[in-house]
Amino acid sequence: MNAMAKKNRSRRAGRVTPPVQSDVPFTKDGIPKPVADRMGKRAAAFGAPPTLLMFATFFVSYWLLSRGVPIPPGMVLFVSISFAALASGGVVYGMLSTPWGVGEQGTPLGWRAFRTNLQRLFSGLETESERLRTEKRAAKVERGSK
Repeated sequence: MNAMAKKNRSRRAGRVTPPVQSDVPFTKDGIPKPVADRMGKRAAAFGAPPTLLMFATFFVSYWLLSRGVPIPPGMVLFVSISFAALASGGVVYGMLSTPWGVGEQGTPLGWRAFRTNLQRLFSGLETESERLRTEKRAAKVERGSK
């Protein structure tokens, strides 16, 4: 077995890191509680209005139809799905626009924190895809040597 395969195998086994000593309580996922609370508030703030509009679409369309306004059913579906997509995007933006520092509050819209966290997310995904490619190469080499 080559050195790369051994390294990947030890990485898969996972090294246990010692817990961080802190006065800040953490959630079970390892996110500091104040940051998780801020994420929840921001996700609700950016995701709740489109969600309410999504549900309101049905009530408004029913009200308009009862008044004799012709509305195609496909239009109601399109508008409600559009608001659902906006709500999903709002929740994601709310989470990524949260500063991840415990003492940081950030700005109301959080654009700077969003850009920083989006870069972190993409670099983490890139690192993960590199790790998977390396594991595939090692597996091919191992199969080829047998």
